[in-house]
Amino acid sequence: MLSRAKRNNNMKSLIIAATAGVIVVGVSAITYWHSIENYVKQWDNKIYSRVRIEGIDLSGKSKAEAVQLLNDELRKLADDKKIIVKVQEKKFQLDYKTIKPQYDIETAVNEALKYGKDKGLLDRKRLIKSGPITNINLNFKYDSEELNKFEKSIASKIDKKPKDASINIINQSITINEEQSGAVLNKELLDKSLKEALTGSWNKDISVNGEIKVANAKITKEQLSRIDGVLASFSTDYSTSTEARANNIAIAAKACNGKVVMPGEVFSYNKTLGERTYEKGYMEAPIYKNNEVVDDVGGGICQVSTTLYRAAMRANLKAVERHNHSFKATYSPLGLDATVTWGYLDYKFKNTYDFPIYIEAMTSGRSVSFNIYGSKAGLGSKRYDLVSDAPVVIQAMVNEVNDPTLPEGQIVMDEKPIDGYKVKSYLVTYENGKEIAREAVAYDTYIKKDGVRRIGTKRD
Repeated sequence: MLSRAKRNNNMKSLIIAATAGVIVVGVSAITYWHSIENYVKQWDNKIYSRVRIEGIDLSGKSKAEAVQLLNDELRKLADDKKIIVKVQEKKFQLDYKTIKPQYDIETAVNEALKYGKDKGLLDRKRLIKSGPITNINLNFKYDSEELNKFEKSIASKIDKKPKDASINIINQSITINEEQSGAVLNKELLDKSLKEALTGSWNKDISVNGEIKVANAKITKEQLSRIDGVLASFSTDYSTSTEARANNIAIAAKACNGKVVMPGEVFSYNKTLGERTYEKGYMEAPIYKNNEVVDDVGGGICQVSTTLYRAAMRANLKAVERHNHSFKATYSPLGLDATVTWGYLDYKFKNTYDFPIYIEAMTSGRSVSFNIYGSKAGLGSKRYDLVSDAPVVIQAMVNEVNDPTLPEGQIVMDEKPIDGYKVKSYLVTYENGKEIAREAVAYDTYIKKDGVRRIGTKRD
C-alpha cells in the first residue's frame, strides 16, 4: 500500500495538472473569443454578406461605397428603361424618366448596414461568413400625374363607345338600325398593375398587360323592335302667332323629335331642349313672367310642352312634374296646359311601360303635332284622354283712380281685368268606347289680375 504521504503527493499533482488544463483552455477560449470579436468588429461599418438592395450585391461595402454603387446603377438605366403596356396586339411605351423617379437610397443603405448588427456575436459571425440572401427594396417617389397621363393616352386609343340601336319613323314606316358594341380599357386594373410593377422592378423594363372590357349598348334592336305603332297623338294650332313665336315652336318641336324613352326612364322637357338662347336660334316672343306678358327669348315653347303633355297623357304616360300657367293660355283649355321655365319649372313624364317610347314631333301649316309610338298591345282595347271640369271663376275687380290730369268724367282703362280660375283635371280611361275610370290628375289655380281705371277730375 502506498503511504499516506505518497497518496497526498499524487493528489496534489492531479489538482495542479487539472488547474493548469483549465487555465490553458480558458486562455484559449478567451483568445478565440477575442479573435471573433475582432473579426466581427471589422464589419461594423460594412454591409454583411449576401445583403442586396434591389438585387445588387452590397457584401462588404461601406455606406459610401454602397451609395456610390447604387447611384452608378441608376445612371446606367436612366436613359434606357421603358414602361411598356401591351393591350392585345397593340403596344404602348413610355420612357421611365418621364415619371421623374426619386429613389431613397440613403434609407435603404442604412437599413442594409443595420442588418444583423443586433444579433449575438456568433450569429453575426455566421451572417458575415454565409448569411441568407437578403434583399431590400428601394423606396421611391414618382410623378403620378405623368403615369395617369400615360394611362389616359392608352385609353384614348383603345376606348370605343358603343352605338345604341336607333329607330327612324317616316310616315309611320318604322326602320330600326342594330346596335354596336364598344370597347373600354380596364383603367382601374391597368393603374393597379403598373403601380405594383413600379415597386418591384427597378432595374429592368416594366411590362404589363392591359385588359379590354366589352361596352354594351344601352338600347338594343330587340328592345326597339317592340315599337310597332302609334299609341296616341295630339295637335295644337298657332296660326295667330308672330314669326318669332312660330320660329321658337319649330325649334322646340325639332328638339323633341326622335327621342326614345326607355322603360323606367323619365323624359325631361327642359333637359331635352336645354337653355333657350339666341345662339340656338330662339327669338324673343311673348311669355308670362312675374304675372305680366313680356317678350323674352324662347316665347312660345310652352305650347309645345302643352301639346306633348296632352299626347303623353293620351298614351297613359302620366306626368311626374307639370305646372299650369299663371293665366289662361289661349291655345289650351284650363287645366290641360303645361308651362316650363328654364331652371325652375319643368314638364316630365315617366315611361311606366315595359317597352320603349318613341316621340315624333312635327310642325306643318302653323300646327304642332306629337305622335307617341310604342307597342300597340300595351294599350290593349283601352284609350285615354285628359279632360277638365267646368272652372270656378275668381272674379277680377276694377280699381278706380282719380286722375286730375284728365278732363272731368273722362275714363281711361290702364289695365284690363283678368279673371282667375280654379279647375280640376282628370285622366279618363275608355274601353271599347265606354268610360270605365276617371282619375283626378291636378287641381289648378290661375291667378286673377285686377284692372285699373282712371277717372278724370280736372275741371275747365
